[in-house]
Amino acid sequence: MDINTDLESIAASIVENTKAIGEYRLKDSSGNIQLLPRDAPQEAQHARQLLLQASIQLQQLCTEPSEFLDQAQIHYQQLSAFQWLIHFQILQHIPLGTDVSVAYEDIAKAANVSSRRLKSVARMAMTGGILAEDESQRVKHSRISAQIVSEPALLDWALFITRYSAPTALAFARATERWGDSKDKNETAYNLAFNTPMAFFDHVSQSEEMTQHFAGYMRGQGRSSGLAVEHLITGYDWARLGPAHVVDVGGSTGQIALMLASNFPDLSFTIEDLPSTIEESRIQLRDIDPSIASRISLKAHDFMQPQPPEISHLADVYLLRKILHDWPTATAHKILQNLVSSMKPGARIVVMDTILPLPGTFPTPQEAALRVRDLIMAQNFNSNERERDDWIELFGSTTPPLRLNNEWQSMKSVMAVMELVIQE
Repeated sequence: MDINTDLESIAASIVENTKAIGEYRLKDSSGNIQLLPRDAPQEAQHARQLLLQASIQLQQLCTEPSEFLDQAQIHYQQLSAFQWLIHFQILQHIPLGTDVSVAYEDIAKAANVSSRRLKSVARMAMTGGILAEDESQRVKHSRISAQIVSEPALLDWALFITRYSAPTALAFARATERWGDSKDKNETAYNLAFNTPMAFFDHVSQSEEMTQHFAGYMRGQGRSSGLAVEHLITGYDWARLGPAHVVDVGGSTGQIALMLASNFPDLSFTIEDLPSTIEESRIQLRDIDPSIASRISLKAHDFMQPQPPEISHLADVYLLRKILHDWPTATAHKILQNLVSSMKPGARIVVMDTILPLPGTFPTPQEAALRVRDLIMAQNFNSNERERDDWIELFGSTTPPLRLNNEWQSMKSVMAVMELVIQE
């Protein structure tokens, strides 16, 4: 197939899928056009993914090899500009709405920065969709920056990316040069970027500010469509379990159990996590609907230890969402073995985690998001996301072995839902 045929095919895909999502476009409360609401039907979401895929293919096809380096420079300067704007809280000094502008000099004075520097940075950010100018060269929010600054979870996510994730990624080559294929959690890119001998979570826990930033980052991740809890709710047939008891292993402050309990009234839950997290959960769950609260209990437990007998005799399902990917294979095996050794007959494990695809088997935006997760694991923990064969091997390593009984993955999700049973 020649380049003209490729271009025509891509252009046709863009036209077709633009029409497919056009009827779902609407204005939000600020009058901004939303390309596609979050609750749009699956076929519209699929068309959006195909539109994104086609736009990336078009750009790659039209880019000369020599222009790749130009694009690389643009991307890192856009990120640098974004980091600068977040650091000096520039977005917060601009009135909300995409039709209200303010002079550069006024923002610079409020943020205590140079107006000349602000203008250079803001105009670089504009090339990536952050901020805009009106006809009088006054700065205003773009659709993207307005949403980021108006949603605290997204602003927390932006802060974490620019303050922690980006410097860590840039230290990756130096870490590999220094430590090679180390599996130690204190010989990582993060250690070099932040000049600490401590493992990531140990280092974060030493600072109240960093702890708050990480918690905000996790809340922001929850706003990502690829990590949305809805994929767990719809990706597994919870209703067929009937009046079952679910143990949310490493369940943090209970938001996952709360959403599942709200959608499936026959299910009851135990949330397990470390004592400090469980105490925070008690506070956060204190004011929920009594009909839901009565079906949720809390248990301080370290998943590196065997399940308590009072829990194992109740558990019909052990849920592990975003747990195993944090740990190298030997530790992940130990976590699973602790569950397998405690499982009553008929019990099962539901794992929601990333399955890395083979190159080119997923749409480029979805595959790229998965590759990001893989590199974040390497840069922060000397770990990695797993391909399907890696998961099968891990599941089979327990005694008795676990078998992958079923798996589901939405096109919008960066994680798959895997149901495990003990192999007979």
